[in-house]
This record gives sequence, C-alpha cells and structure tokens, in this order.
Amino acid sequence: MIDKYGEKFIENGFENEMFISSMTDKDLGKIGVKTDGEKLTLLLKIRTLPEFKIAPEIPIDLSDWLDKIGLEQYKENFMNASIKSTEVMEALKSFGKKDIINQLNIVKRGHVKRLLYAIEQMRQPTKREENIEKARTALLETRIENCSDQLQTFWTHLIELCLVPQSSAFGSENTLKEKLSELRNTWLVIFALSNILWLILIFTLAAQGHLLSVFGGNPVGFIVLVLFGFILIMQFLAMFVHRFSTLKHFLARAPYFRSSGKNVIYSLRTVPFEDTEHSVYNNPVFSPP
Repeated sequence: MIDKYGEKFIENGFENEMFISSMTDKDLGKIGVKTDGEKLTLLLKIRTLPEFKIAPEIPIDLSDWLDKIGLEQYKENFMNASIKSTEVMEALKSFGKKDIINQLNIVKRGHVKRLLYAIEQMRQPTKREENIEKARTALLETRIENCSDQLQTFWTHLIELCLVPQSSAFGSENTLKEKLSELRNTWLVIFALSNILWLILIFTLAAQGHLLSVFGGNPVGFIVLVLFGFILIMQFLAMFVHRFSTLKHFLARAPYFRSSGKNVIYSLRTVPFEDTEHSVYNNPVFSPP
C-alpha cells in the first residue's frame, strides 16, 4: 500500500513523519485514498508515528522558525513576500489557506496544513506550556545506557501496550457517544416544544386577558409571578442544601483527638510525623498545633 500511494503522499506534501503524523481521514481522501479499508489501514499505521508538535513561541529568526517546522525550503517564498523580520512576521497571524497559497506560493496540502498550525502557535506560551516543553526536552535528552535485554523488552512491551493508540471501534466509546447524542437531541426537542407551548400560552392569555381575571389582575402577570416565585424558592432550597453539604464535608475532614480535648488547627504546610496512632498528621492538608 505504501508503494501504491507513496507518490501521492509526496506530491501533496506528506513526505516525512513530521507531516504524516498529523494526517486525518479527510487528508487521506484528498490525496486519493478512496476505500474505507485502505484509509483505516493507513490511519492505524499513522497513529503509531510520533506526534510532532510545535511549541508555542514568538519567532525571532525566520530561518530558525522555518527549520523548526520543517519548511526551510520556503525561505525564498517568504523573502519574496517581504516577510523577513519578526515584526513583519506578525502579518502571518491573519493568514488563511488562500493567503498562504496566493501570497507565499505554497500549494502542497501537507505544507499548508503545517504552516497554518505553526502560525497558530505563534504566541507567548503560558507557564504550563513552558513547563511541558522543558519536561519534553529533558526526556528527549535522557538516554538509558547499558540497558539490559530484559529492560529493553519491558519498555518495548509497555510502549506497545499503553502508548500506541488502539482502535476504539470495538470498544464502548462509540456506543456511549451515540447514546449521549440521542439524549442531547431528545432533550433539545423537549425544551423546544416546552418553549413553544409556553409562548402559545402567554400570547393566548395576553390576547384574552380582558375575559379572564385572577385576583383582579391580568392572568399573564400572575403566571409569571408564580413561575419566578417557584424558581426563587427552588434556588433558596438548593443553596441551603449545598451549604449543609459543605458543612458536612468540613466536619468530616476535621481531625479530632480524644486525648487532646480539642480539635487541631488547620494548616496548609506539611509537617512530617511518624506516629502511626495519629496517622492523620501524614495528610499534607493538616498539621498539629
């Protein structure tokens, strides 16, 4: 199958793992893979490839940025479009697919898709993203030396068992999604019909209000008053139940020792304590006074 579609992959800009790992069912269809069986076979192989993600960052140098995203061959295209410095690269944030094709003359589907993703990541990274990138870099730099055959077999089996994505077609995930979709659609219909009936009732009462009277007033006002009064009462009761539940959780978590004669003081610092009789001291949330 690789021989059959190899040229198609290259022609459409999916010539290496960096681009192939992000391919979807739609991408395979666009490059000429027709049958569902071939698409599924290729997707299963694609899922075993390492995912090449682009870390969020503000590019400083055009050449370095293009090299990181694997599109260094298009440097001249950027230069011809007068996109050379970091300040001018800000214009890329407004680029869409048509802009990339027309202004940068990049037409291969895989390269356009990669560039769109890289442009999306042109931003200041969050603190969490910085920590993730540091951890990823440290893991890539780590090497296991003098690894035994038994350890290598263990890690290989673990990767195949836990890290290689498996097909969910025979699992319960699809069934659960279908049931949740049915539940959502059912309740959407119920809410829509309820609102329609409510509007019909309101307009009918408003039109015939002079024939009906509730406590000497318009029936529409009375219904609205009853409805919102009911909602306020329910909100008050729900708030009361929530507060009572919070109080129960607070009391359940509060450590108390008969020998001390009083409750301990809460603290957010960790105090190591090896008394097995009072093992609650090992909880990082509490510490003794």
